[in-house]
Amino acid sequence: RRLCDEIPGLKLVYAGEERPDEYPISAKIARLWPEGDGPVVTGYLSSDELDILLARADISFVLRYPTYGETSGILPRAVMGGANVVTVDIGSYPEFESSLIRTISVGTGATEALEQVTREIWRGRADAQTKPRIRAAEAVRANALTPQALYKRIGEVIRRSPECSA
Repeated sequence: RRLCDEIPGLKLVYAGEERPDEYPISAKIARLWPEGDGPVVTGYLSSDELDILLARADISFVLRYPTYGETSGILPRAVMGGANVVTVDIGSYPEFESSLIRTISVGTGATEALEQVTREIWRGRADAQTKPRIRAAEAVRANALTPQALYKRIGEVIRRSPECSA
């Protein structure tokens, strides 16, 4: 809420179907933005719709511990869309690394950390012409980590090892 006044044009979108019994986000938005100019809750998004939204985002927030299958894939998909991603230090993403990912700690100070990292990312965000290059670079980097690419490199290391050449 504080950042909306500070950063003109900032728009927050909650992607996915709301679970009011778990966290009534629409009710909280209505209380904080009674004029109706607050964040949007998209409802269920198909895989293609989600990818389009992630590709258009400047910043994606992945702030919950992945407990559902669809949640665990959001972080890599957001990065592959070219967005900066903010996640929490309790997330289960140690295998996915990218310079586009920023981590904040859960607990005291989390709100201030979110504000600060959002300001930093907003100031340095990529323009529309740069995002396709970012997406391409992330795709190349991720492709080098696929099992097929890794198996090929592992095979080369094994073939060069002294035990194999003896």
